[in-house]
Amino acid sequence: GLVIDYRGIFDDMNEAIDFYRQMEGADFDPEDIKGTLFDKAKEVEKLDGMLKALKDHFSSINNMTDDEEIGRYLADENLRKEFYQKFRNFHNIYKLALGFAEWTYETSDADKKKYQNEYKYFAELRTVIKERYPDGINYKDYVDDIKRLVDVNLKSDPPKVIVEQFNIFDKEKFEEETKKKSEGARADIMRSLASSHITEHFDEDPIFYKKLSEVIEEAYEKYRERRITEAEYLEMMQDVRDRIEIDLENDVPEKAAKLQTTKAYYRVIETIKKKIPNIENEIISDLALKVDDIVKKYAVKDWHLGSDIEKKIIGSIEVEVFYFLEDNYNVTFTDIEMNEMTENFMLIAKRLDYR
Repeated sequence: GLVIDYRGIFDDMNEAIDFYRQMEGADFDPEDIKGTLFDKAKEVEKLDGMLKALKDHFSSINNMTDDEEIGRYLADENLRKEFYQKFRNFHNIYKLALGFAEWTYETSDADKKKYQNEYKYFAELRTVIKERYPDGINYKDYVDDIKRLVDVNLKSDPPKVIVEQFNIFDKEKFEEETKKKSEGARADIMRSLASSHITEHFDEDPIFYKKLSEVIEEAYEKYRERRITEAEYLEMMQDVRDRIEIDLENDVPEKAAKLQTTKAYYRVIETIKKKIPNIENEIISDLALKVDDIVKKYAVKDWHLGSDIEKKIIGSIEVEVFYFLEDNYNVTFTDIEMNEMTENFMLIAKRLDYR
C-alpha cells in the first residue's frame, strides 16, 4: 500500500523511517520503504495525462459507441493488457483526487462531471471486455484481513468480481445471460472459454483437442478478416462447444470408443495414415487396445512420478506397435516420428491416470 503525506504527520513519518533505518543489517530491506512518501498534489496533477493516455489508446476507433468495433480492436491480447493498465493508472489517480480536499474545492462541477462520466464509461467498457475475453482471474472469495495503509478520506474497496465466469455448456443459462450481447461478442466469449477448456484438458486427448484448436483459430481469423459474418462465427463456436461437450466426432470405431483412454490412443495412432494410407481402422483399434493394456500392465501407484516405469512402457509400445507396423506394412519410423507419438501416449496415460 501507499502512505499519503498529510499535514501534521510528516514528523511522525520521518520517525518511522528513522526506525527502519536503524534496522538495517537485520532482516530489513531498504526497498520496503522506497516511495513511501509522495506529494499528493503532484500525483493528482497527473489525472489529465492519465485520462488522455487512456483515450489515446482508442484513437484508431471511429465510433466509441460501437461495442463491436471496440471488441474487435481489443481482440489483440497485448492491446487488452495495455487498456487494462491505462485504465488502472487512471483509476488510481482519480480515486486519489476524490479524496483530496484541494482538488475537490478547486475543480469545477463541470470537470468533476466529465471525469465521473469518463471513469464510468471506461469502467463499464473494461467489464464488457473482460466478459468477452475472460482471460483474467475471477475472484469469488475475498481475504478480509489484507493490510493496507489508506487515506482517511479514501476508503479502499475490497477486490470485486469483474465478471461471473460463464458456463458455455449450460446452453439455456448461457443464452439467457448473453442475450443482450452481439453475436460477435457471444462468439468471442465461447471461443475464449472453449480455448481455456482445451488448454486444461489437452493432455486427455491431444489429437482431438488439437483439431478443435485449429478449427477455433481458423474461424477466428476468418471473422477478424471479415470473411464470415457474426452469425456464422457464432455458429462455428457453438459447433465447437457441442463437439467438446459430447464428443460428436464419429472417427473412432466402437471397439476403441468404449474407454476415454483407448479413444484417445486411437486418434494418436490414426495419424500414421499419412504414412500407411491403407491401414484398416480395425488394426488401429487393436493397437489402441494394445497400448492401453501395456500401460495398465505397468501402472502402479505414483508410476508417473518415476522414469523407470515410463521407459518400460515406451519400450513395450515400440515393440508392440512400431515394430508390428514396420514388419507388416514395409515402413520405417524415424526416432522423431516415434517420439512424437509416444509423447502423446504418455500425456494421455499420465492425465487419465490408471491408478
